[in-house]
Amino acid sequence: YQNGTSTLFECNDGGVYKTTNSGGSWTDITNTMAISQIYRIGVAQSVSNDVICGLQDNGTKNQENSVWDDVIGGDGMDCAIDPNNANIQYGELYYGNIQKTTNHWFSSVTISDGISGSGAWVTPYVIDPNNSQVLYVGYDDLWKSTNQGNSWTQISSWGGSNLQSLAVAPSNSQYIYTATYSTIYKTSNGGTSWTDISSGLPVFSNSITFISVKNDDPNTVWVSISGYNSEGVYQTTNGGSSWTNISSGLPQLPVNYVIQIRQNTAENELYAATDVGGYVKVGSSNWTAFY
Repeated sequence: YQNGTSTLFECNDGGVYKTTNSGGSWTDITNTMAISQIYRIGVAQSVSNDVICGLQDNGTKNQENSVWDDVIGGDGMDCAIDPNNANIQYGELYYGNIQKTTNHWFSSVTISDGISGSGAWVTPYVIDPNNSQVLYVGYDDLWKSTNQGNSWTQISSWGGSNLQSLAVAPSNSQYIYTATYSTIYKTSNGGTSWTDISSGLPVFSNSITFISVKNDDPNTVWVSISGYNSEGVYQTTNGGSSWTNISSGLPQLPVNYVIQIRQNTAENELYAATDVGGYVKVGSSNWTAFY
């Protein structure tokens, strides 16, 4: 209580609230503060003004025409927008509870009930870059849907640890890469067979955090690494037969993501998200701060 008044303050993991009428109504006094922790962002490709993001403790939010709406409550995780139809969007609660809308969140349905096993806190899922009808989601194993989540088929058989990252090659959907914190798997035949390509990565002392596949080469892959050392980003150009540490210039801190900017067709342009900000690497140059 505020001293000498009946005003009560309540603090939770989504903000700070107050009531002056014994809880009859509440005011969110952190409502205008830019303090949200965003896990993932999805951006529409068919229109220029539609974004969706998942936030720790503050749900999943969608912005259309510069107006934000809360579309799913709880904790918001991975999210995506169909590249051909912005009315079809996906959001997620913890442990892989995936929601889908076909009418821009006027209504939604859960599409993950047909998946067995358990997902990670932030369960990875992706829309196939070559066919938006096809979805992949990583639980203990990798699952595939060919009808936007109406039904699912298991396409791996590892079990055990949760998958934490997932990528489909933009140039060839037969190439899929997915990883737990310590093991990365590859298929070049759409999941019929898988290969453990972890050898050469520092997985005994660090964690794999993200996977990116080069836009025009399914065998060139970058992975980001979490650790307080010089093992930030690794690259393979032969589908994981060997790996090269390309971390020169990065701080010795966890790297959470690495992505390629595809508009640069002359040379590889990469961006890495670290615990202290963004870094950029163009061609053979070292990483430099991109604050």
